[in-house]
Amino acid sequence: MGKTFSKAEQAILDSLPDEAKSLFAEINKAHEDEITEILDSIPEPDAGKTLLEKADPEIRRMIEKSEKDAAEAREIAKAERDLRVQGEMIAKAKNYENIAGTPEEKAEILKAAYDISDEYGKKIENSWKAANAQLDEAANGMFKPIGKDSGGEEASELRSKVSELRKADPTLTPEKAMDRVLSENPGLYDRYLRGERL
Repeated sequence: MGKTFSKAEQAILDSLPDEAKSLFAEINKAHEDEITEILDSIPEPDAGKTLLEKADPEIRRMIEKSEKDAAEAREIAKAERDLRVQGEMIAKAKNYENIAGTPEEKAEILKAAYDISDEYGKKIENSWKAANAQLDEAANGMFKPIGKDSGGEEASELRSKVSELRKADPTLTPEKAMDRVLSENPGLYDRYLRGERL
């Protein structure tokens, strides 16, 4: 009983040189029984049935339960990761108190930026750091009222002397008392000018 070849196999055999065809025919004839036995031992696949469908019902239930448990575990892990990332982003966002928005809103922006790429997320953070620092600096000096004491050491000493002089002479206005203190203490006045102005 000879092996029947598929069209593709037969096409390959037909394309061989005559010497190779002869050699193949001799080998095939010499080992025909062995080849047939091997081919017969290979089970025919059941059309449309998967390995899982052929498995014992108890094994199928165990596999299906494992797949369901794995899907649930992936969902839980994703939810936990999302919460952890959200917490990290809120913590970062709190460092930018001068940037408009709540920490949650800023965290959402940061997360979206990092989702695009780490490089993009870092660029947003660097921009916010720079803007936050500039706004801090502006708040610490730029927006101080003009004509008010900025609270330096010299200003404190000056206020103290003006207060003492007014206690001694309640008829003096604050301006007259300051004029007298500055006239009597030119060194204090010079130190005051080098420091912060009123």
